[in-house]
Amino acid sequence: MGWTRAIRGSPAGSSDPAEPHREAGAAVRDAAGWRLLERNLHHSTLLACLLAGTAFSAWVAGSVLAHLEWTAQRMPGPPGLHALALCVSAAAGAALTLQRAMDWRRGRWTSTRLAAFRVLFVALVLAVAADLAWLQPFTPLSWAICAAEAFGAAALVMLAAPRAARWVPPRALRAADFALFNLCLAAILLESGLRTYAALQPSWILGREGMALHHWVRTFRLQPGRLHFGFPCNSRGYYDEEPEPAPRERRMVVAIGDSFSLGVVPHPWHFTTVCERELQEVDVYNVGIPGAGPRQYLHLLQSEALPLRPERVVVALFIGNDVVVREPPELRARAPLLDREQFLIVLLPVRIAQLRRERRELGAAAEVQGRKLALQGSSTAEIERAMPWLDDPSLEQPTLAARTFIELESVRALDACAPDADYRPLFAWLERMIRAAGSTPIAIMLIPDEFQVEDPLWEEIQAELGDRELERFAPQRRVTAWLAERGVPCLDLLEPMRAVEPSSAGRRRLYHLQDTHLNARGNHLAGEALARFLRGL
Repeated sequence: MGWTRAIRGSPAGSSDPAEPHREAGAAVRDAAGWRLLERNLHHSTLLACLLAGTAFSAWVAGSVLAHLEWTAQRMPGPPGLHALALCVSAAAGAALTLQRAMDWRRGRWTSTRLAAFRVLFVALVLAVAADLAWLQPFTPLSWAICAAEAFGAAALVMLAAPRAARWVPPRALRAADFALFNLCLAAILLESGLRTYAALQPSWILGREGMALHHWVRTFRLQPGRLHFGFPCNSRGYYDEEPEPAPRERRMVVAIGDSFSLGVVPHPWHFTTVCERELQEVDVYNVGIPGAGPRQYLHLLQSEALPLRPERVVVALFIGNDVVVREPPELRARAPLLDREQFLIVLLPVRIAQLRRERRELGAAAEVQGRKLALQGSSTAEIERAMPWLDDPSLEQPTLAARTFIELESVRALDACAPDADYRPLFAWLERMIRAAGSTPIAIMLIPDEFQVEDPLWEEIQAELGDRELERFAPQRRVTAWLAERGVPCLDLLEPMRAVEPSSAGRRRLYHLQDTHLNARGNHLAGEALARFLRGL
């Protein structure tokens, strides 16, 4: 108490009987001031939220009325019903804002409880959930409609809450409030936790579309030292030996690609290894990541290939999913925030269910696939004994279930071979690669899809798609013509693959059974063709 007296100028030894009362009064006034500040901050923040939601709902209602035809095509239900719901949302928000403002002015609004904010939070989360469930692919207006209608529902709930309390037990209202809020909060925390784990421990099962490219590479390439068919990946996570730094004794070619470049055969059977054995004096360094596409190829060219100063870079384009790029030619580092492919809480259960379904449908074949990857540094002779189908493709076990395989190949054929297939995004990415390579020569290797090589599979796809008009070999014709105009060398594997004599069953057996990837025979053919191609250059 001495410091108080010093400030007031009172002697340290004096005593004033009224002083404790004055201090108690000051404490009460201070507490009242803090309560008033807290109440004003609470009320003004809530009113600001309500005004923003009301204005937003009115704006969305006007947008819907101006785009009724789009709303009819994109949204479930008649567009007039959505316009009416949005008008009700704006009216409910205005009524609630006016009611709260009047109550505040008259002194009847004294509570600072967070129930109203919890209702708005739950409405926002449920709007996101509804958009992910029913309104994909994401568009700004469909999301705006969903959010505005959710705000209207929240406003109606808050308007009706005082009257509902007369008919519904307070305990039931509190239980509903508690359950919904915690469920929404748990969903957000779970999504945040999954993303944090994916950032710390990259894994393909936690990968998302539109990730930053450096994070995408960390997620989808193999971990350094991981055994892939008994061969340890190098320190960069690629299925090859460590590259020799420049200056080097042997010449180097860097091969960039997706899962075809990663390969599903042991390293001695991989097409880059076969090419090295054919050329002898050239190292072919394999930079392959499953799921990569033209955007990732450009990144790998700039970040992995060019720093090695190779004599040439070969980019392997797979006809099945590389030639039709599903994003605009402009570089987009990230996908829309509310795109379904961005939410791990949605993707993870789907991926786990798909894996379980495939394993169940394959049965014993799944165990064989597991044994392929479980080879622990085995010798070539041991690998041949463990995997007899390397020499005899008729002994192969399927990787995908038959129905899944036909559906996948049918989608690829429809994408790549439709007469109206748009190749302009691919050509834009190739143009970027050519410019990025600079003085380093670049070449393209076209890997055909299995339906272009195996006639029986093409017949199954035609039966699956019915009367759809498809141009089976159009992708190679269009891509090679574009490359020829720019003087870029191109190795098209379609002709040498179709030159292989079919078996009695009519199949050339260059792809794994129901897998879509090249088997040992296909890799050997591709390796020899690549060696001839590079020797000619």
